[in-house]
Amino acid sequence: MCKYVSGKKRNFCRSAKSRSLKASNSNNNRQNNNRQNNNAINMNLKLKQNKMSFAQHLAAFILESHPRSKKIVFDKKNAFSTKQGAVAGVLPFLHMNVSEREFVNMLNNGLDSLHQSLNGSCNAKDLNNVLRSVGFNCKNQTGLGVNAVNASILASIKNRYAMRKVGQENLREILCYMTWQNQNGMIPASSLKWSK
Repeated sequence: MCKYVSGKKRNFCRSAKSRSLKASNSNNNRQNNNRQNNNAINMNLKLKQNKMSFAQHLAAFILESHPRSKKIVFDKKNAFSTKQGAVAGVLPFLHMNVSEREFVNMLNNGLDSLHQSLNGSCNAKDLNNVLRSVGFNCKNQTGLGVNAVNASILASIKNRYAMRKVGQENLREILCYMTWQNQNGMIPASSLKWSK
């Protein structure tokens, strides 16, 4: 401890304290830089290529609509941008590791409203009368139509994974970001079950 007995002694103490603060700040900066280096995102992760989860199939299907020319926006503090619809929209399915059964139930829960909407359009065009000669029935036909659309969506999700190169690459990038989030305690390991 310095005793302030003279102006020279005071200057010496101030100088010593200043050097000590600079050294401390320098050490803190080095530690922060080391933490940032250790927290670098590994962008070289690969997607699983066999026995893939339904969620992985679904995600590639959804992310095919996100143009590869548009970089996925990810910020270490704020995570993914909600302005990128396909990217933000796929996240609930990944975090839930949604199963085929759960997805089919979701589709089925929306059948009534879809059927009502399509049936309303059919009736507005008076197709029951226009197509009377072939026995067309708006209520029955539109119900079959909605079922066919849902079945086609499911079949495409399950059987067209290989052709979705853009969707796969977008998903691979999301896997890298989600893995970083897990490593840094932002999301639980269960959020990555879809990729295992």
